[in-house]
Amino acid sequence: MTLNKRILFGLLVSLATFSLITPIAQDLSYHTFADQTHFCNLTNGMNVLSNVPYFIIGAIGLIKLFSAPKSSRNTLKMSLAISLILVALGSGYYHLAPSNATLLWDRLAMSTCFAALLTLVCYELNSANNTANLNPIASVWKLGLALLVACLGSVLYWYWSELNNLGDLRAYALIQFGGILFIIISLFRLSGNTQRAFFILIIGYILAKICEHFDQQIYDVLNQTISGHSLKHIISGLALAPLVIGYQDN
Repeated sequence: MTLNKRILFGLLVSLATFSLITPIAQDLSYHTFADQTHFCNLTNGMNVLSNVPYFIIGAIGLIKLFSAPKSSRNTLKMSLAISLILVALGSGYYHLAPSNATLLWDRLAMSTCFAALLTLVCYELNSANNTANLNPIASVWKLGLALLVACLGSVLYWYWSELNNLGDLRAYALIQFGGILFIIISLFRLSGNTQRAFFILIIGYILAKICEHFDQQIYDVLNQTISGHSLKHIISGLALAPLVIGYQDN
């Protein structure tokens, strides 16, 4: 099955799954985090400041990539670096005053990151398989634009549904978890530094989700020095570093 056909198949499966799952409203308790202490004159200080790794890694990536040879891979990695800076700003803004209204900006930023990641893995699959399914420049950017529209659209649809008392997270959840599943499956078709970078991303994602789930428990075990949610930011940011500033062509 060609890469384009696999993507189409994945979209069809996602649409089928979407139709079978009942709407999922945003649980408002999500906005209540374990660590709500003021730090550095910031509300929810550690949850805000723990987004700094995203910004630093994104900034280092941009500086490094501006001086690197021009290539499709480096251009895509630059898009990922920019998206990390947006995640730092969006997540930081959300944690200053958690609510659905501020969560919108957090999720819009994360969606740009999802789109950049999925576009990059599709490019790497195409390069690894030495196929002509994706032209190194034109088709990759067309795919990236389509993914960006889909990712941002899922967030805007969720927010619209909340405003209209419908509460529907299905599209956003399917894109996030479906995208991660696609990357996991794709790992077997990659090799070398590329495979290692995406493997680190997946491990970091899993650890970050565990930390997010056990936010309060981790906060208590660590004597209320840092919460699971703050660790989620740090771990996921570091896990993205190899993709932004680490691996080179195999």
